[in-house]
Amino acid sequence: MKTQAIKCLISLLQYMKNQSFSMIDKTAKKYARMASKSCYLGIVQCLNEKQKETWTDALALINCMLVKCPTEKKQASLLAKLQNLGMFSELKNLAQQKNDKVNQQLMYM
Repeated sequence: MKTQAIKCLISLLQYMKNQSFSMIDKTAKKYARMASKSCYLGIVQCLNEKQKETWTDALALINCMLVKCPTEKKQASLLAKLQNLGMFSELKNLAQQKNDKVNQQLMYM
């Protein structure tokens, strides 16, 4: 189910010309407030799932979000949030895996 939801978000980012980043970012922030959780915690946690497909999809979503950031300031803010949630330690762990799809996504980071 997680991979399907992530793939839907990736599709939105890829096929919507404008406002896709803002729409997903606002939705993530609203959900985080409602759930009393950190924004983007779920996507960082997906990098530590048992299913390798979830890793690849989570990395693809993060890459798409970074590409679709409308400004460098928002991109830096997103990276800072992800870093505070432990994304870079998760990326180090993933880099040790021998998985071509994961490594391909890591090249874009």
